[in-house]
Amino acid sequence: MLVLLLAAGRLNAQADLFREKSFKQIQDDLSGAIESRDPARQALAWYTWALYDEQKAGNRDSVYAYMDKSAALYLSIGDTVHYYRVRNELARRMAGRDLTDEALRTQLQALEYFRRKNDQALQVQMMAAIYRVYLWRGDTTTANEWRKQFVDLNRTVRDTALLVMLQLEKVYDYQNRGQFQDAAHLSLLTLRDARTTGQRDLIAEIEYNIGAFSRRTGKPYIALEYLRQAEQSVLPGNYVLRRKIYRDLYETYQFLDSMSVAADYAILFGQLSDTLLVRDRASARYRTAYQFDAGKKLQEINTLEKEKKDAEALAAQQRKVTLAVTALLILVLFTAGIIVLAYQQRQKARRTIANQKAEIDRMQAILEGQESERERIAHDLHDSLGGLLAAAKIQLEGLPAKQPGLAASPDWRKLRDLLDDTVAEVRQIARNLLPVALIRFGLVAAIQDLVSRVRGEGVPPITFQHFGDFSGLPNMKALHCFRIVQELLQNSLKYAGATEILVQLTRTDHEIALLVEDDGKGFDPATSPKGMGTHNVAQRVQFMQGELSVQTAPGEGVSVHVTIPVANS
Repeated sequence: MLVLLLAAGRLNAQADLFREKSFKQIQDDLSGAIESRDPARQALAWYTWALYDEQKAGNRDSVYAYMDKSAALYLSIGDTVHYYRVRNELARRMAGRDLTDEALRTQLQALEYFRRKNDQALQVQMMAAIYRVYLWRGDTTTANEWRKQFVDLNRTVRDTALLVMLQLEKVYDYQNRGQFQDAAHLSLLTLRDARTTGQRDLIAEIEYNIGAFSRRTGKPYIALEYLRQAEQSVLPGNYVLRRKIYRDLYETYQFLDSMSVAADYAILFGQLSDTLLVRDRASARYRTAYQFDAGKKLQEINTLEKEKKDAEALAAQQRKVTLAVTALLILVLFTAGIIVLAYQQRQKARRTIANQKAEIDRMQAILEGQESERERIAHDLHDSLGGLLAAAKIQLEGLPAKQPGLAASPDWRKLRDLLDDTVAEVRQIARNLLPVALIRFGLVAAIQDLVSRVRGEGVPPITFQHFGDFSGLPNMKALHCFRIVQELLQNSLKYAGATEILVQLTRTDHEIALLVEDDGKGFDPATSPKGMGTHNVAQRVQFMQGELSVQTAPGEGVSVHVTIPVANS
């Protein structure tokens, strides 16, 4: 939430536009900009969409792609001021995902540019951003040097909201270290300055923090006071923070045995969770439809441009042929034959390329559709079903307080254990559908997490080996590699009856090699039908222009070897 509040004051024109327009209006702006081929309007629309997805829809993964498009468009028209501002927003989010080196390079470039422009307000913001990155990296000495610079300059600029943000970062640092008393105290000191900014969501965030930290330090009545203040301060549209406030009020009233009030807030929490789920589903459906429509329009524009270039090239060639025919009448028939043959070959080549592109687009749409559906299901499981199960567990745990002796009941304990198993199973399914470790830490860490999660009683030993440097691997290629290993490993566990499984990753300068091998019962490739897992693996390998090799025979295990060229990353 803090990043969103900080971002709201960056690109003045963009921020104003963003606050005024709905999601559909943003999409209409982008459609109009694409049709009119206006890069400045396109850049603004992509930036506005990025902020909308992050603040309103809670979809932070799309922010990077949309802001990167916005920055590239600004650079293409020479608008360096907005280019560096958008790049700074990207850098701020990179630091939040441990990409601190890239974030610092971008921020230092932007700071130098704003110094040349003598823009002190943006200099202060850049210095503060650099301070946060060094603080994130644990380099407190360098961080404090940058903090002194921007505090000195801020005496002239007087950006109170920025100072409040930095104080809150200290608050969250205390929270991460479990120092809740210090976090509550610093939040109280920060609240006074926050109220001078007039930013209701910022004030509500701090009031909520004070309430949450007070509850954790055994001060439920202070917690209630500030949580109720936060409930009054939070803006109507900030459903995420409001849901957190309802949850803590429910838990605090429950702790104080005010069960009727606690039940009211539990209902509000559940209703708001349902509202968020319905809104996110509708937003996802609209976003998917729009992206498809925008992609078609971009493709139409590119097709028209290509046809125009082809027509111009053909016209130039025809002029040359006419001049040649005039000068060399004797070669007319020979030249005409060459032209006809060249034209036929070119048409044949175009048809071949078009067919190949159509097939690649079809496979890409299928694979992206599968990943989109997995992500949707994972979010539904985590946000909706997971939230409802958690609420049910809280209600169940609170029953013994109302009915003494219930905790000793075998039926009650059995129900509690069954609910715990259900929560764990939902989390496991969600993690399989959406590999969070892949997004945060890369391919090797994601497969290590996958292997560790399937290990257990009744599961054969799994050995995972990796060789080479997998950093810098494009996200989509890493995701395809992860899905291939995941499906092959599931096949081995489900069908092989193996006593040992080997998973191996190797990266060289030219290719990535994936190997999944077991010593199970094997099969006859000529007679065994292809399952969905094998079909999906073959599709992914074909899409990445790789090669798939399966070595097996009855009683001799299965060895699947996949190679993917790095040059196509």
